[in-house]
Amino acid sequence: MGKMKDNLKKIERRKFFRISLNDPIDLRVEIISINDKEVELNKFIEMAITDLGAGGMRTSSYLNLPHELKMVLRLFFRFEGETFIFQGKLIRKIEKDTFNEYGIQFINVSESEQRRLMQTINKYQLKRIKTARSGSAIP
Repeated sequence: MGKMKDNLKKIERRKFFRISLNDPIDLRVEIISINDKEVELNKFIEMAITDLGAGGMRTSSYLNLPHELKMVLRLFFRFEGETFIFQGKLIRKIEKDTFNEYGIQFINVSESEQRRLMQTINKYQLKRIKTARSGSAIP
């Protein structure tokens, strides 16, 4: 019973449906503040989105970002023909053998942009289901 209760707590943390992506999406990241101080690095970090929801994403990168710093990021990506620009903050880092995985939570997102992302995710998921039913490889 205790394990089931722990699993329910994990489920309750997420407010939004998330999808795992078979083919990661390119993500360009710009650091806009560190520890509440604006920075102008004028450089982009290239990452890959492996999991996406209306509240955030899981990404992977060969870079080793210091997640203990309070970083605000500007996130640029294209998904299903739509362009998205969000702000986010690093909330988790998992070190793997050859890369790092990061959890990024979206912040300061308008309801209309969040709705547009949810609609795009739903469109993608429906396409995956139709492709699976037809017996083709899932994109």
